[in-house]
Amino acid sequence: MTPAQCRTARAILGWSQADLAKASITVPEGVIADFENGAWIRAVDLVAIKDALERAGIEISEGRVRLRKDRP
Repeated sequence: MTPAQCRTARAILGWSQADLAKASITVPEGVIADFENGAWIRAVDLVAIKDALERAGIEISEGRVRLRKDRP
């Protein structure tokens, strides 16, 4: 997942960085902001962010970001 894909996914969900931080449970809002601004973050944080977005119904594949039709 790229920083741009993360921003796009949040926009689709209507989430702020704080919303994503809450959903990811272990990733502080500042780490999400750093990632979206192009900084390197720990792999465990990236996995937590991606998992939170996927649980919310986001699908990231082949460079595309979209809301799954069968989302929860």
